[in-house]
Amino acid sequence: MYFDFKIGSIYSTNTNHLNSYQQQQNQSFKWVEFARLIGINESEIEHWLSQSLQYPASRVISTWCNCTSPPPTVAELHSIISSNKLNRVDLAHYIETMYSI
Repeated sequence: MYFDFKIGSIYSTNTNHLNSYQQQQNQSFKWVEFARLIGINESEIEHWLSQSLQYPASRVISTWCNCTSPPPTVAELHSIISSNKLNRVDLAHYIETMYSI
């Protein structure tokens, strides 16, 4: 019986790791879509993908803020994040609580 429990624990741990990996993959698609929505060049996106950045969304936002004149506003960021294409209501709500939109 102990042996069966141990295998179940290993399976549970592996399943949790797989779910975590899948969530990371889904998030990576979101940052790529966000980068495309705001006009980041496809070659730049491909370069970032090849680097396996730990925080790719921050690179996207940093590039967006530094390359756009005038810099984007929080309201523009909120609009893009809450759009049907990204549909990140959780992030949009966070922005709403931090800033008066």
